[in-house]
Amino acid sequence: MQIITEAWRFFEFKDIIDVFVVGLIFYQFIKILRGTRSMQMLLGIILLGVVSVVGRSYKFHSINWLLENFFDSFILILVILFQEEIRSALVAMANRQNFFKKLKDVDLEEVINEVVEASWELKESNTGAIIAIENKSGLNNILESGTYINSVVHRDLLLSIFNPKSPLHDGAVVIQKNKISAASCFLPIQSNGNTSNHLGARHRAALGLSRLVDALIIVVSEETGQLSLCFEGKIKPIKDSFTLKRAIKFSWGTGEDLEQVLPSTEGS
Repeated sequence: MQIITEAWRFFEFKDIIDVFVVGLIFYQFIKILRGTRSMQMLLGIILLGVVSVVGRSYKFHSINWLLENFFDSFILILVILFQEEIRSALVAMANRQNFFKKLKDVDLEEVINEVVEASWELKESNTGAIIAIENKSGLNNILESGTYINSVVHRDLLLSIFNPKSPLHDGAVVIQKNKISAASCFLPIQSNGNTSNHLGARHRAALGLSRLVDALIIVVSEETGQLSLCFEGKIKPIKDSFTLKRAIKFSWGTGEDLEQVLPSTEGS
């Protein structure tokens, strides 16, 4: 109790800010890790910390020696284990303010209508497709693997791109702001033990991208014609065009959580 009293005497307003910033960083990091294998690794590290405390309390010399050597390189180990998550967090921080500023003066209503109409026609014709809509995190690294287009978003153009006879039909279309930036973009399939085995390569690729960035990714199954929306490592089947339009309009450029629109989203 005396220690707490002494600490409170020297507690200043700047300390409140300090604690708040550290807590915010930790919260965002946990939010990125949630539902991934990295979360299991983090829990493993926490367990090692608990073992270390117990070892020091009961003077287990071998365990203490082993864990002391482990925690000497703790920062390096964290960077190696969580390099993808750290990169995603830094990209999101860098793009958040810039993205909202760019979208402020852009009317997205017409763009959304074109995307929804094209997506639903692709669904009706059982035409496989992936449409990645850039949100706060940038997708420039994805563009490099595809063919640059830099065209206005139009239903007919999207349908032409995903026509099975088109040389650009494989891969994903990337939409940035009010432009189709590129087509035939390669999306690496991310390995994740929580991904359902019944999902095909197209859905796995879309889910993999949604785990790395906060993009909204529309995916249409070539086999079943099922249209789904992927975001934050989750996949949600969409039953009608109204729901798709509402979801895109609600979350594109707003920073809002799609769980509020699609509360029954299944985690992947």
